[in-house]
Amino acid sequence: MRFSLRNALREIRNNRSFCLFYLVNLSLGLIGFMGVNSFKSSLALRIQSESRELLGADLAIRARREFSPQELESVRRVLPAGFQETKAVDFFSMVAGPSGRSRLIKVVAIGPGFPYYGKFESKLGGAIVGDAENLIHQRPLAWIYPELKSQLELEIGDEIKLGEASFRVTDYILEDSGLSFQAAELAPKAFVGLDFLDRTKLLAQGNLAFRNLLFKLPEHCNLQELANTLEKVLSNPEIRIYSHQRVGHRAGRLLGYLSDFLAIVSMVALFLACLGSGYLYQSFIHQRMKDIAILTCIGSSKSQAMRPYLIQLFLLGTGAVL
Repeated sequence: MRFSLRNALREIRNNRSFCLFYLVNLSLGLIGFMGVNSFKSSLALRIQSESRELLGADLAIRARREFSPQELESVRRVLPAGFQETKAVDFFSMVAGPSGRSRLIKVVAIGPGFPYYGKFESKLGGAIVGDAENLIHQRPLAWIYPELKSQLELEIGDEIKLGEASFRVTDYILEDSGLSFQAAELAPKAFVGLDFLDRTKLLAQGNLAFRNLLFKLPEHCNLQELANTLEKVLSNPEIRIYSHQRVGHRAGRLLGYLSDFLAIVSMVALFLACLGSGYLYQSFIHQRMKDIAILTCIGSSKSQAMRPYLIQLFLLGTGAVL
């Protein structure tokens, strides 16, 4: 065994260029495979840590209609003492700019306190948190995504027409938090105050707007148990209950599909790297057939003659993994 190990080390020392190329080839396949697994793990941890910011609250109740007083009373009776509550309405609609051009947008009408977690990152006002006193709740103002600037040919201070109401644009939203139920949005967003939504006359009978009740709960609250209790209390299938963990899972589903696809690609890359390494080593062994034949002729068995090269293969594979 000592003779085989000594011969294996001598082969590595005398064929440094081949061994280095073999290590690099196998290492690249392993790096891709392990890199994608690391990406999947970090993605899951990131979504889990930011799930409250995705929802903007600890718990949300969502429906395409107004909540009845009985339903609201049932919800508030189940929630623990010390909870905070706000409302938001989101729907798709057409908006018109000062030039008369119109575009499809997602309207998000927010109440005071929204979002409880996370913030709005605006171009002019910087970070805007939910518990700050914002003029958007006191006047008919709007915050819009920057892409609407060119699409509607408007500037800060111009008015946009939403339904039968006009809102003055006061800032561009670069990043927002809350109500992230979808992995991708179909249209840019415009944020307005919830108190001014009725002026638009867009919530007539037959509208497809989502009404959202968002709650911030005490830290000691068992969120999963509370969500299960609310599902029993609100048995109507029109009403959906979302905890921040569930929203994080939904938001990460599309990225999970992407990471699974990348995992398949990395496995194929690893297979090709191993296949290439196998052909490389087969070619190397073919060049050493005379040495193996000499060892066999002087009394070594075939296994003893091949053992140094197998040890060399094991050392190179271990080096590639490290």
